[in-house]
Amino acid sequence: SGRGGKKRIEPWIAKDVPLYAPAAEGIEAPWETKDVYSLTMAFDMLKTGDTLNRHQARDWLRCAGWFLDDDELDEMLDGRTAAQRQQQQAQTGTRRGGMGEKKPTKWALYQLLHILEAQ
Repeated sequence: SGRGGKKRIEPWIAKDVPLYAPAAEGIEAPWETKDVYSLTMAFDMLKTGDTLNRHQARDWLRCAGWFLDDDELDEMLDGRTAAQRQQQQAQTGTRRGGMGEKKPTKWALYQLLHILEAQ
């Protein structure tokens, strides 16, 4: 229990997921985001059902500190890391992946945390 008889609910996700987004231009230190508990709360506020759709998942990534345009967030959601995006851009001059790729449409919290970890 605790004060007022309310029990704090701990997130079920591992707490060692790196929660850093790259620093915005002109800022020298990495942007530290909220803890996993806060990201879990953001997920719960955004979800309709057990998962987030693409628009909601972009909003969640922004809650995690990724202040990027929709195309860059979509690439993260589609499983491409920052290194893969840079390599694609260097080779072809574009950031987008191949056309016709099957892309996910829904994400659970654990999947979004894995996306953060992969970046």
